[in-house]
Amino acid sequence: MKITVKMLTVLILLLPLLATAGFDEAEKANRAGDRETAFSEYRAAALLGDERAFGKLAGLYLYGVGTERDYVMAYVWFGMSELSGDRYALGYQGAAASMMTAEQLKAAEAKLVEMRERLDLPEKSPQN
Repeated sequence: MKITVKMLTVLILLLPLLATAGFDEAEKANRAGDRETAFSEYRAAALLGDERAFGKLAGLYLYGVGTERDYVMAYVWFGMSELSGDRYALGYQGAAASMMTAEQLKAAEAKLVEMRERLDLPEKSPQN
């Protein structure tokens, strides 16, 4: 299948809409108390680079809401949220870190770098 410039342009223009749709669906599910759907939709939006979803996804991981509690992933997503300018994220990231072993913290730092690079975020938050 040959991808034309026109098709590629349409796909590029649709990506932000897809991320927004995931975030909006997550918000609706969360308000309705459907935590599993909220988790799934926040995760999809975050993986598409929707910065609004980073902290929300991190919180779900931190408290084990809609998913298993995972301090490493909470640390990663709070780190992503902090890099996006969330002034509260660093404190929550510290809470996640306080629950991890040194090995887990090292793994979390590596995953954070990997995710930052994957989503093309700067190394420092806009506030730094």
